[in-house]
Amino acid sequence: MGEVQGTLFPLEFNRSVKLRSTPEGLTADDGAVLLREVGERLGLWLLLDRALVVFLRLDPAFRLAVSKRRGESPLLAGRHGREPEGLASQATLSRLMAALGEGENRKALVEVLCAWAAHRAGLSRECPREEITVDLDSLPTEVHGHQPGSAYNGHYRCCCFHPLVVSWEFGDFLGGMLREGNVHTSTDALEFILPYLGWA
Repeated sequence: MGEVQGTLFPLEFNRSVKLRSTPEGLTADDGAVLLREVGERLGLWLLLDRALVVFLRLDPAFRLAVSKRRGESPLLAGRHGREPEGLASQATLSRLMAALGEGENRKALVEVLCAWAAHRAGLSRECPREEITVDLDSLPTEVHGHQPGSAYNGHYRCCCFHPLVVSWEFGDFLGGMLREGNVHTSTDALEFILPYLGWA
């Protein structure tokens, strides 16, 4: 009885895992499980899988380098279609971030986020709106130490980055662009916002 009440909700991506609120601190990274579940329920991972060009998980050298399995077993398909064991190394993650930063994948990320936001707001080509308000802002992201690209901004009186962020009237964050800390508010704003206006 108490066990059922203590379960917050089932995880659809893996029903053998039970998410509970307990006094024991079993992990500090439970947000990773929630992020996976939210992505599964909203269909984000399927959208990203269709849109992004991701090759690192198929690279045999990376699969060998990050796995503890012996021989050539990291190159073989896991049971029930699961990926081979082993987590991505920092080098793999860095290369993944570089791949996501390429023009084709940046465009795909914009399209996926906008498509998901439109779906959440109940919009489609069959159900368009005459007007949509898109909000473009710049804001300071204060840094400590010497981060490449950060600089002192006299308006905010701190050492920071000065990114652009875009959202829309339905409350969703649609994207952002990191900029050096001392650039003007309008620097690169038009180039950044045009893909979102073209999509809307």
